[in-house]
Amino acid sequence: MLETNGWLLIGLDSTQNEAQLLAAYDDAAGVTTQFNKNLLERANSELNANFSLDAFAHEARFNKLEGRVEMHLQSLQVQKVVIGDASFDFKVGETIFTESCYKYNHERFLKITEACGWQHVKHWQDDQISAFTLFLFKEK
Repeated sequence: MLETNGWLLIGLDSTQNEAQLLAAYDDAAGVTTQFNKNLLERANSELNANFSLDAFAHEARFNKLEGRVEMHLQSLQVQKVVIGDASFDFKVGETIFTESCYKYNHERFLKITEACGWQHVKHWQDDQISAFTLFLFKEK
């Protein structure tokens, strides 16, 4: 969608600090928990479901193999949830996999962007945190 000789400024989370990534996706203030449980609220209001929000706990996991943070809602009890005409039985500990948040190390991300026709010009990264990088590219 960019004109010829376009530029791209993009930021991304990296995989360098797993503990920090998990802390961000399982924040102490509960913001991510509310975001994740909003799926259940929406299913209740829009799909005639009967999820009990208190019967599920938010869980963030780091999947090293896939390079992503995964968000789950874990059932805290044996329960049956109805969505419209369908019903679903949950065991204690069973999860609903709600989101994948992919993280890329610099080398992998640069390969992807190069394959898409972008030339790396510069990047900026906080040396102390090493969790977020801002990249500048131009069209090849």
